[in-house]
Amino acid sequence: MSQSQFENTVNNQMKHLRIIIFILSILSILSILSIFAWFSSCSKKPEGYITVTTNAVTDITENSAKTGGSVTSSGYTIEECGVCYAESSNPTINDYYTEDSYGTGSFNSSLNGLRSGTTYYVRAYAKTSSGINYGNQVSFTTDYIAPTGAIKGVFSVSATKKVWFSKGNLQYRKSTNKWSFAENQYDVVETDNSLVNVGDNYENRDIISHFGWGTSGYNHGAIAYQPWNTSRTHSDYYAYGNQLLDLSDRTGMADWGYNAITNGGNFTNQWHTLDWVEWYYLFDTRSTNSGIRYAKACVNNVNGMILLPDSWNTSYFSLNSTNKSSVDYNSNIISVSQWATLEQHGAVFLPAVGYRYAFWVRDVKLNCGYWSSSHDTQYNDLAYYMLITDVGLGVYRSDREAGRAVRLVRYVE
Repeated sequence: MSQSQFENTVNNQMKHLRIIIFILSILSILSILSIFAWFSSCSKKPEGYITVTTNAVTDITENSAKTGGSVTSSGYTIEECGVCYAESSNPTINDYYTEDSYGTGSFNSSLNGLRSGTTYYVRAYAKTSSGINYGNQVSFTTDYIAPTGAIKGVFSVSATKKVWFSKGNLQYRKSTNKWSFAENQYDVVETDNSLVNVGDNYENRDIISHFGWGTSGYNHGAIAYQPWNTSRTHSDYYAYGNQLLDLSDRTGMADWGYNAITNGGNFTNQWHTLDWVEWYYLFDTRSTNSGIRYAKACVNNVNGMILLPDSWNTSYFSLNSTNKSSVDYNSNIISVSQWATLEQHGAVFLPAVGYRYAFWVRDVKLNCGYWSSSHDTQYNDLAYYMLITDVGLGVYRSDREAGRAVRLVRYVE
């Protein structure tokens, strides 16, 4: 190959190389621009979006509740918004729903015609021409319809049982041979030593509110079965004449709740006395929505214990020193009007009515002693009761002849 031919070959190859380098440069620039475009697109907010939020449920009753939600949007027209609800989770507008607003912003919803004692699930929704967007899910349980004579609050007394409490402590009127509940939860009939001159058979006492164990008035087999009996002999108070039986055993007639209560429906065998395990669970074990089970208080100048229902919400009323048994009753001073608010939301008050031994009444305003339906399985002559004092609370043993208060319940079916 001549010198000139060699130079021509080299020049042609260099020309081809420059073309290849140029093409590769162009491709590299395009690739870099594509990467920048991709990152740029990722950092941009979508052209359109919708955010739907469901509000918490409030003002819950037996058949109604209130809720609502909010909608924010960009690039979409909100044609309709509201909430949908059902007894199963993740409700849609194919279930029950409300039409509350259109456009963005917040809205309020009223749920009516609900079933009592039922759990509902709720989601807010927003409808556009492109479809339906749903918000987060919330749930709530409607109140139960309380029976005649009961406070509306529902209380768990075991993992599977719930109860309503009666509207007041049990009372017996001898002149009419009738049983009834006190008109107010804070009512106290007797005062310290008010019965000193009455006598062993309560002959001059018309309204009785301290009862020996099992003195239901039915002749169920005990020697002392009348509500006015004050015998000081343990064995006189054996349920059905047997020291190993509880009030709820056999016919149940040894339980005061077997009686027809005039302002509690007036039917027999409707009410019951809690057993000692249920009393313990009520105060010590049960779970509540608020985490609060009880609080000591002075209601209308009467000392006692407030029990709060499972569904209690702290927005209803603010209480001090909750779930603390060793605090003073004056931790919460509650007026009659304030108590009406608490009671409206299902609160129960156990007044410190003291106790009776023979015909002496003692410790009124200091102690709340309430019978259980359980006999003592270790010391068979005794029975269990729930004791609340100015320094603590617990389930204790008692002589059966002691006169104590009775607060009846009805089981939620």
